[in-house]
This record gives sequence, structure tokens and C-alpha cells, in this order.
Amino acid sequence: MQDGGRSRTGFRVSLSRIAPAHAQKAHPWFSVGVEVGRRVAVTTAAADQLDLELACRVVGAGLLAWALIGTVMALFNLQPPDPKNEPPPSFHATLVSTSRFHDRDFNQCKERLQDFGATRIEVGEDQPGQLVLTVGLPGNFTEGQSQDRLKEQMLRLSGAVDLRLCTFHTCD
Repeated sequence: MQDGGRSRTGFRVSLSRIAPAHAQKAHPWFSVGVEVGRRVAVTTAAADQLDLELACRVVGAGLLAWALIGTVMALFNLQPPDPKNEPPPSFHATLVSTSRFHDRDFNQCKERLQDFGATRIEVGEDQPGQLVLTVGLPGNFTEGQSQDRLKEQMLRLSGAVDLRLCTFHTCD
């Protein structure tokens, strides 16, 4: 029989809750209203409490699911960086004039930096009208080469100023 439907005797029955299978007919949390000729909706404070508990459980389960999803995503996205995968440090020097890029003596001196351990030598524009010389450092210097000697040679380049040692994260 449906809620509020007529039975064979003409009575209308309204159930505010359907009792679980283990509950007895006289369970105090569930009530049944029966009246001739009109529909009766009977609710109790206990039935309202069950609705609140069910809503809390549904919201709690949803929040728990989102927390688990967030934890799994954090495991993959927030791992500390692997130092083996980071690029090696480099020297960055600002060039005083953009004409240095086309200066023959500057380019010859720049190429000699490889003799002091430079792995890559690039000139690029940092800001409009400002050139930056970037010199990559090797993981290990060979005999007769060192970071200090390479730095000295870079400071000897005409027009190179503001020499900084840069890692993947910072420039000093």
C-alpha cells in the first residue's frame, strides 16, 4: 500500500516512516496515523532526528571522499623536487650595452669561457633593451678548472656587470 492510499476498508493510512525489518510494530520512533475519510501525516521528533542523522552521514561521506581524492592528488603534485632532475647552477651577468652582442672581441672572450668549464653560453634579452649572459656550470669541474676561475673570467668580459650565481630556485 502506498503512503496515503485507500485500503479495502476505505481507511486512509499515512506512514511518516517505514520501520526497519528488525523494528517491532510498536516502535516509538515510527508512528502510523489512521483516520476515516482524510489523510493524516504523523511525524515525530525521533523521525526528524533520523533525517538529520542521515543528512549528516551523507555530507560526511562526501567530505571524506573529497579528502581522499585530495590526499592522492597531493602525493603526486606536492612531492619534493628531485635534485638529480634539476638543472645545474649557472652564472648570470647583465651586459651594459646591447651592442656587446655583436662585438667581435666580446664573442671571442665569451667562447673562451668553455676552457674554464662553462657548459653552455647564451646571450638573451631579460627585459627590453637589457641583455643577459648566461653561463652554465658543469656538475664537476675538471683539473685546472673551478667555479672561482670561471667567475673571474666572466668579470673580465668587457661590459659584463652584476654577476650572480643562480640555481633552479634562486639567484644570489
